Amino acid sequence: MKSLFYKMIVLWLMVLLITFSVLTIGLNKGLERYFINQKSESLMTHCKSIQESFLSGNFFNLYNTGEMINEIRNLERYFDTQIFVVNTSGYVFVTGDASDLDSIRSELSLEDVESIFKDNIIVREGLNSALSDEHVITVGYPIKDAEGNVILALFIHASVPEVLEANKGVYVIIVSVLIMGIGLAASIIFIFSRSIIKVIKGLNDGVKSIAKGNYEQQFLVNRRDEIGELTASINIMTQSLKKSEVMRRDFISEISHDFRSPLTNIIGYSQGILDGTISEDDYLKYIEIIRSESERLKGLSDDILTLAEIQTMTMTESLEQLNLNGLILNTLDQFELVFKQKSLNVSIDLTEKDIIFWGNKSSIIRLLTNLMDNQVKFTPTGGEIHITTKVNEKIELYIKNSGPWIPDDIISDIWIHFKKGDESRNENKTSFGLGLAIVKEIISLHQGSITVENCIPYGVEFKIELPKQQKT
Repeated sequence: MKSLFYKMIVLWLMVLLITFSVLTIGLNKGLERYFINQKSESLMTHCKSIQESFLSGNFFNLYNTGEMINEIRNLERYFDTQIFVVNTSGYVFVTGDASDLDSIRSELSLEDVESIFKDNIIVREGLNSALSDEHVITVGYPIKDAEGNVILALFIHASVPEVLEANKGVYVIIVSVLIMGIGLAASIIFIFSRSIIKVIKGLNDGVKSIAKGNYEQQFLVNRRDEIGELTASINIMTQSLKKSEVMRRDFISEISHDFRSPLTNIIGYSQGILDGTISEDDYLKYIEIIRSESERLKGLSDDILTLAEIQTMTMTESLEQLNLNGLILNTLDQFELVFKQKSLNVSIDLTEKDIIFWGNKSSIIRLLTNLMDNQVKFTPTGGEIHITTKVNEKIELYIKNSGPWIPDDIISDIWIHFKKGDESRNENKTSFGLGLAIVKEIISLHQGSITVENCIPYGVEFKIELPKQQKT
């Protein structure tokens, strides 16, 4: 399998190659156009110079053809160009033999000649068979007399290949610089890619170590880019996994303890009945204890199964429209006997209108039952429980009791499995420590939130928020 480093190098080299090709072609075309434009401007300057010299009487004896041709030859040699001149009669003055003259005449455009005699300047670029089919730049320029009349049409040519050849050194320098730049860029990319791959490989090795259970693995975050963010996220994930592993071990330890205690009692008392250690007069007493411990085991098993079931549920399962106020009243009816036994004063402040929302009925009933059971357990005899519902941006449910505070150092952990609080709040040994964990899962399932806070001067209040619309 090809490594990421190999792929990155190949990718970068392809990018550099494409960039080099594009730059080379672009610069070639750009410089070619630049040099041609420069040459065109140079030819135009030559034409102006010839015009000025003509007005000074230095060039073009119109009455002596031989002298005229000699002057043209001298200009060609001086400007390193090819020149021919057309007078008003259409006669072409050119250096060379008769065949050259015939080919030049065939190449002359009557429109161009007429345009020049109308005092226009023309600039052309293209092939010219009269000049050995070369790619040439041609400037047509009107030569005027002292009165401003156009008396000659001057055509001056420059070979494009010769222009480019003259600037070949510039091409070489530019291409050399490009090659050096590409080489430097390739070296930098190589070093940069290796450094990235080294970091990624380190992260990969660390993640493998974490996968094997080494949650002490931590990475040094010394970058402020995406890799730095990834490293920090992996550190956070590792801490979360470490915390989850601790919770898992505590869960197993606690559940083992909660199973062991009633099982020990059941085995001990049943063995005592079987071997005669317990007298027949005490049979009923210990059989009742065995039954009670069996109920504890059943309750613990039910809570574990409920928690597992809720954790695997999705929000789309068994949704229906529910009346929150109605479910609260039904829950209170179920606890009526317990309220009387503890002489609890229960008050409610529900909205006048029914609160209708989408939810899983069995889960919401379990949520209300667990919360009410928790409040009853930790409310002292003769204490108070107050329930309030509101509808603002969200559906709000408040359940408050007059029991003791939850210590500040554990109040945020009460949703953890088997987290039962301090001993003063845990006199009821039938608490399995899963009630509030189940509540938290149900709230999350319904896309809501739950908070708890200690009230002044005493008491604990749970606040639940549920969205008004949960089904799309």
